Amino acid sequence: MPDEISQKHIRQDYPGLRKRWFQGDSCDLALWQDGTGKVVRYQLLLDPDLVIDYETGRGMLTGRADRGRGVGHHLASALIQAEASLNLSTLKLAFREFCEHPPLAQKRVLKLVAETLDAALTNPEAPQYPDGTLPPGHDSALMDVRKLQDSLQALKEAKEREGIISRLLSRFMGGR
Repeated sequence: MPDEISQKHIRQDYPGLRKRWFQGDSCDLALWQDGTGKVVRYQLLLDPDLVIDYETGRGMLTGRADRGRGVGHHLASALIQAEASLNLSTLKLAFREFCEHPPLAQKRVLKLVAETLDAALTNPEAPQYPDGTLPPGHDSALMDVRKLQDSLQALKEAKEREGIISRLLSRFMGGR
């Protein structure tokens, strides 16, 4: 099951950007978003040490990663030994693994990462990458928190209703 690592365990290295980390079964995704939610960079890490590094405006690199060691409980970004040109077999593997076993459930981010990988595979000499802007929608981290809060509120309200019904029934039954 895909899982986002808690922000308290992720070292925020770049002022003005928020780093997020998603762990999956066969790949991890680290991404950096600016204040508007635009994805400005991501790293897709494939077992055991293959990496796709994409940055808006710079493009994409393939290479090998030294996943590094974190400081304390904070996860460090991977150090990348980039290849001279895009490695098509790494791109194909990344596209297959990412699509078959995505490390996150947020459709808008999934779409953006899949589109950048597809652009590199379709035209590796001159890919036309998206600009990092997420399509309209409500699956950002903030909305995920709101969905959780809404679910908790709904659960609380259901328990309150259950309590009221229970009291009514006991009163009704006790009055006979």
